[in-house]
Amino acid sequence: MANATFVRNYILRERSLKGPTADSFKFCWSPARSAVQIMPHKLMVTAMDRFCPNKAIINQGINISVG
Repeated sequence: MANATFVRNYILRERSLKGPTADSFKFCWSPARSAVQIMPHKLMVTAMDRFCPNKAIINQGINISVG
């Protein structure tokens, strides 16, 4: 997705002092008129737990309709 951003909702170097205790992200996208289509745009988000001995991974698909 052109011109899309996916950013943390916290400052990484200050996380241990101010939180959050769980990861939080913000996705922003302002689609152009050319992005209007019948089928939704697909976004796949993958999250990984890097602190547990047994690493957990989750994938979540998101459909975004532009009309």
